Order: sequence, then structure tokens, then C-alpha cells
Amino acid sequence: MVLPLTIGEREARMSLRTIKESPGAESPEFLWIDLTRACQLECTHCLNGSGPGGSHGSMSTGEWMDLLRDAAAMGTRAVQLFGGEPTLHPDFEELLLHALGLGLSVEVYTNLVHVPERLWKLFERPGVSLATSYYSADPDGHNAVTGRPSHRRTRANIVQAVERGIGLRAGVIDTGSSQDAESARRDLTELGVHSVRVDRVRPFGRGTQHPEAEGRGALRELRSRSSCGGPERRRDTVPVRRERRGRQCARLGLVRGYRHQRRSHGQCFRPPA
Repeated sequence: MVLPLTIGEREARMSLRTIKESPGAESPEFLWIDLTRACQLECTHCLNGSGPGGSHGSMSTGEWMDLLRDAAAMGTRAVQLFGGEPTLHPDFEELLLHALGLGLSVEVYTNLVHVPERLWKLFERPGVSLATSYYSADPDGHNAVTGRPSHRRTRANIVQAVERGIGLRAGVIDTGSSQDAESARRDLTELGVHSVRVDRVRPFGRGTQHPEAEGRGALRELRSRSSCGGPERRRDTVPVRRERRGRQCARLGLVRGYRHQRRSHGQCFRPPA
């Protein structure tokens, strides 16, 4: 069980240090790393408002590496690199290799729109797996969500990942058409993707404006409880407050490299199996 927090970049290593120095504190098992807000797509429900104009934040590569090193030393077993589109970060490959070198398992949450051969070779390395989002078997339905003609490339690269034997899980977001969501789930299963989860739009980022966002009318209440949405929601959720220390925030789940992010997250996630 992992209690994720959204923290600013200056607090990232400070929080790890606080956990490390707290008597009886448990090590973080799983770390979400939000590398960038840059993305080729502009999905209508994106939880952090990523898009073509997004930035990479102000965390340096050295700072990310230090963070990974600290996490590994504390017993972290796995990390997820996401964004935005994490492969657009200029030092994505260096960071992934650094994490692997520390003995960490790495999941890359990618839109699979553009995957050059060098990335396929990287994704085939032991310890690396992929996750992606898929919205409809119908190209028009999928593209309406992503804001770009992305269906053909994403689907083709899903097939490529399966054929290469790369671990892949997929999330289907029901953005208002249950028929599209079901068609996406069925299509993924037929393509050979064995881990498929259907979820709903969460009221974060552009999702706050989405008519199908779950609990949109209760957004104020959700924020007061510091709730979060993420790439995959788990059922065993537990609220946690920002000011808690020691055992109560013994596991760090999400680090964002953006100073303007100061909310804590209140849902609990587990690392992928």
C-alpha cells in the first residue's frame, strides 16, 4: 500500500529525507515521477493539463537522479515515469537507465504515439514495462478524446509492444460513451493486452471541466480531503494529510517537478504487479 503525495520540487528530497530520518518509518515501495507536462496530445480529461505547449519543469536531471538514488537507498522497488509524455523529456533515456542501474523496476506511462527503434530497444530491457491509455476501437472516437489523429499510431504500437513481448497494461477512460469504452476494452483484449482497466474521468486538470468527471459537483469537497486522480486508481484508498510526518507519510507515491504544485494527494495506490 502506498500513500501518494503531490509535492513541490524543493520538498521532494526533503520529504524523502524526513521519511528516512523518522524513527520506525517505512520505506517508499513505489514512486510516481511526473517528468514533464509536454505531450503530443491534448486529451480532454488530462489530469495535469499536459499538451504541446507544456514544459519540463525546473528539476534538473541531476536532481532527478539524486531523488532516484535516495529512493533506492531507502528500499523503493519500482518507479513510474509519466507526464505528459515522459519520452519527450530530453533526458528520459538517461533517467530510465539510471533507475535500472539502481535496481529499480520502471514502468513508462506513454501515449505510444511515437516510438523510435532506440526506445523499443530500451523498453525491451529487463525491468521495464509500459502502460498506455486507449479510448475507443473507433479512430474518430479515440481521436476526439486526444485532440489529434493519434489512434492509428497508438494502436500500431500497442501491437508492436505485444509482439515484442514487452509488459503492457492499458487504461480505458470512459469519457461519456460507454460503448466506446467497451469497444476499446474488447479491442485491447483481442490485441493481446491482458491487463486492461476501465475507469472514469477524474476532476483534476482539464478533467475539472469535463462533463463526465466523477464527482465534479463535489470537487470542493474532494479538494478539502486532498483527493487525487492518477494513471490507475486502486480500491484500497486511504486519505492522508500534507502535514503528517513519520509513519503517517512513510511512503511517498508521487513527485512532481513543479513549484506551483502544493496539493497533497489523499488516495492510496499500489505498485503494478
